[in-house]
Amino acid sequence: MSAGLDRARQLDRDDPLARFRDEFWIPPHGDGGEQLYFCGHSLGLQPRRLEDAVAEELQAWKTLGVEGHLSKAPTPGFTITNSCANRWPNSPGHGPPRWWP
Repeated sequence: MSAGLDRARQLDRDDPLARFRDEFWIPPHGDGGEQLYFCGHSLGLQPRRLEDAVAEELQAWKTLGVEGHLSKAPTPGFTITNSCANRWPNSPGHGPPRWWP
């Protein structure tokens, strides 16, 4: 084994983010092994929890309609928008929505 490969494996073992690896779907390669993923201009690998999170939002939209944007949904969009806006008070467009009573 080459010194470069040994070093790469050591870096993998020491990587503090390695614990998150199993939280993503890694597509199989044609030979049955895991695909290597080096695409910098993409959404990246799909998080395993994404499908359930999207299904929850779609269910809220289906059953609550516009109320899903307000206070009745598990993650109401209006609350998320306000939370983000309050974190960046000097950002363009910051302030209370004009349509909100």
